[in-house]
Amino acid sequence: MARSSPPSTLPPFEPVTLTELRTFWMRYPNNDTRRLILEVQRYRTKLREIDRLYQATQTAWHDNVGGELVALNWLRSVMFEEKFRVG
Repeated sequence: MARSSPPSTLPPFEPVTLTELRTFWMRYPNNDTRRLILEVQRYRTKLREIDRLYQATQTAWHDNVGGELVALNWLRSVMFEEKFRVG
């Protein structure tokens, strides 16, 4: 099994707002641009789903085992940063 390379670091940038995505959708009706817009929105929807799954996992772990999992805390931190960045 081939190992993937580590993720590259992106330069700092302002996140695209939902209003901007909607504007791009109307302004640039070509298929490639719309696929990219859909991909961004799908990613954001999946992040919300992952957050709900995180909450359910953390609650079940806490109720059945007690305490918190370190990996879940790291996940929560990464998700918080991304949610804060996107707004």
